[in-house]
Amino acid sequence: MKFHGSISVFIASALAVSSVVVANDFAKATSDTFVCQSNRNGTPTTFAKTSNGPREFIRWTYDGFRGYTPSRRCTEVTNRLNRYIASGSRYITYGTMSNRSVICMTNKSGAGCTDLLYTLKPGDDGREVLRDLLRLNRENFKNDPRIESSSCPVYFDINAWLAGESQTANVACTPQNNLSE
Repeated sequence: MKFHGSISVFIASALAVSSVVVANDFAKATSDTFVCQSNRNGTPTTFAKTSNGPREFIRWTYDGFRGYTPSRRCTEVTNRLNRYIASGSRYITYGTMSNRSVICMTNKSGAGCTDLLYTLKPGDDGREVLRDLLRLNRENFKNDPRIESSSCPVYFDINAWLAGESQTANVACTPQNNLSE
């Protein structure tokens, strides 16, 4: 009898541990901050999961990149966003990587691009794309944006945005990027 009781306890313990592992795997799989889905118009869209429900982040409409359909860009950039945020990146900005203009991420305001989000169309101005993408205006900057005349990069705090804060962007001038000094 004791032997059968020990086996029952062992099996129950093994089942409990495997249930926790499966539950943790499911929680991890569904804990991504961003998802790629079609919006109500059928456009591939990166949505942010927020406490107030899903929020459109990027609508993917341009299909001028050979081999990169809007659906593919949506999936790839959404996966990058989740990976970069999980590894500590928190600011979205713009810059140049491999001699191409890009929207990118970094872990520090004022730092250069460390993680590629996506490549811009030829001729696009990164500052303007970022402003349009994130609907930036004077009200959502933490500091004086000097939008019209500044050569200093804009840094968008994705964590502040996800938390529902109204001031989510700042301009960070360093001696390397401030041409007015």
